[in-house]
Amino acid sequence: EVIRILQSRGLNVRVLTNALNLTEEEIDRCVDAGLKAVSVSLDTLDKATFDWICCHEGPWEKVVTNLVRFSEKLPKRGVMLSINCVGAKETMEHTPELIDFAEKLGYFVSLIPVELAEDPHENDNKFITYQPKMRLSPEEVQKVDSVYDRLVEMKAEGKPILVTTPYLEASRRYFKTGAFPLPCDAGRLYFSIDPGGQ
Repeated sequence: EVIRILQSRGLNVRVLTNALNLTEEEIDRCVDAGLKAVSVSLDTLDKATFDWICCHEGPWEKVVTNLVRFSEKLPKRGVMLSINCVGAKETMEHTPELIDFAEKLGYFVSLIPVELAEDPHENDNKFITYQPKMRLSPEEVQKVDSVYDRLVEMKAEGKPILVTTPYLEASRRYFKTGAFPLPCDAGRLYFSIDPGGQ
């Protein structure tokens, strides 16, 4: 209903989903309503790590099954398929493999660095959490350059990386220093509606 209503008013609609609980019937209904863009959350191809991220066992197969369903069911032209990959120390080294996997399925990859709260009482943003174990140690920071050098190369090679090279460089800096120099466009270029309607 949301897809149909917003598209009838001239808005581009992109469904953002973890794809865990989607049925094939629900995907068909979205496609029939005119869905032209979908972003599915998948941070790694490593099943055990993905289980840990999702806090339960077995989500990887469900997500990948629905990635394939979207790529098969959506029209081949005028459609935007993307994977949202949140980069963290647990997933970063495998990101180039994820990009190759996405390319085979016809997806772009949006690379977003994990945002961690500095304070355990900081709870004004539900997308940022306090997880000190996920912070990079000084030794782990060293791998950031090798991974991001490869990502910049892949972008230059024409691999399906949705973010810009300046964004990749800003992400590299963020991982190493905690500072993110680029502004956020939320509310200016787009808006999001969460599952609760907010």
